[in-house]
Amino acid sequence: MIHSPLQRLINLLKLDRKDISQVFFYAIFSGLISLSLPLGIQAIINLIQSGRVSVSWIVLVMIVIVGVALVGLLSLMQLRIMENLQQKIFVRSSFEFGYRLPKIKHEALYNQHLPELANRFFDTITIQKGASKLLIDFSTALLQITFGIILLSLYHPFFIFFGILLLLLLYGIFKFSYNAGLSTSLKESKYKYRVVSWLQEIGKNNFSFRKKNNFEFALSKNDKLVGQYLNYRESHFGIIKRQYIQLIIFKIIITAGLLFIGGYLVLNQKMNIGQFVAAEIVILLVINSVEKIIVGLETLYDVLTAVEKIGQITDLEMEETVSEESNICYNNITLEIDNIKFKFPDSNDYVLNAINLKIEQSEKVYLEGNNGSGKTTLLRILSGLLKPNIGSLFINDDTYRKIDLNHIVHKL
Repeated sequence: MIHSPLQRLINLLKLDRKDISQVFFYAIFSGLISLSLPLGIQAIINLIQSGRVSVSWIVLVMIVIVGVALVGLLSLMQLRIMENLQQKIFVRSSFEFGYRLPKIKHEALYNQHLPELANRFFDTITIQKGASKLLIDFSTALLQITFGIILLSLYHPFFIFFGILLLLLLYGIFKFSYNAGLSTSLKESKYKYRVVSWLQEIGKNNFSFRKKNNFEFALSKNDKLVGQYLNYRESHFGIIKRQYIQLIIFKIIITAGLLFIGGYLVLNQKMNIGQFVAAEIVILLVINSVEKIIVGLETLYDVLTAVEKIGQITDLEMEETVSEESNICYNNITLEIDNIKFKFPDSNDYVLNAINLKIEQSEKVYLEGNNGSGKTTLLRILSGLLKPNIGSLFINDDTYRKIDLNHIVHKL
């Protein structure tokens, strides 16, 4: 089953749902405390306006200070949980790669470069850092926006309109930017790995590339790959820039509108000074939360791209697991192929067509042919690495699908 990048990320996070639930719990608690602080400040201002210094004023100041300390403590606890989660992601990913890479079917690697696939392990680092930021910043920001809108609506019904406008903004930016942002991020990542893969080839064959013609070819190909990477990188940046411009315009409109309307409500005695100050603090918290989400979309694209790149490896079909109960050992092996035909996935013509061959134990066979005539392909079929499209491979008069190839490899 093919999953979308977002579904892959959700499936990944489900493995640590207990830790993530704790992060959300701390975020809810922290959000409630953060938004209770403006209420405390409102009460303090009202007491100061009355011109009296009382025990209540001192108690409120202490409550606000304790609230700030609790928010910091909860953030520290979130960091500890996310550090544990990052370590788990790294360990699971390393063993996933170590288990899968040797077992990927040869057919699945057609037109794939195995070192380039292995390089995708570095996307695990992106998932580690990005998922941590998303879970902490996004959860806290969304909860602060929700609680903030509810609190503001208690001051005046106008702020309900403010809340609706906020939600429409977030929905609009996400809806019209998500697919384009993810698409350009995936293409950028594709050429990033192609550049790395080519540099590895240069390093692996450094003596060959010392010759002038080969050296110029290496730089020319590198220039082409880097150019394609920069094109998609610039396209992706254009989407990020557009999102940030929308955020700036929104902040200007909301700040100006709320200052004018808040001042009007105070002048008409529909709000007191304490409520006005508290409302402005809440509005600033909400606007900052919106900014966190918009700016954090770039991190979201990076994480989804990383999950998709690794997911493309886990989607590759692996060889069937060998039965542990099988204990047959072949001492004498006879290989026979009966009318086999084979063609590669992107070819219309058969590279092997109606081939029949039988090889007895210790018998020597000589293969001769031009480049591309199918010699290597035939050997791979005989060794069980490739399956013919038509025809059968027999090992000791039995099809190789029914026996344990591991018992034969040591004998060949």
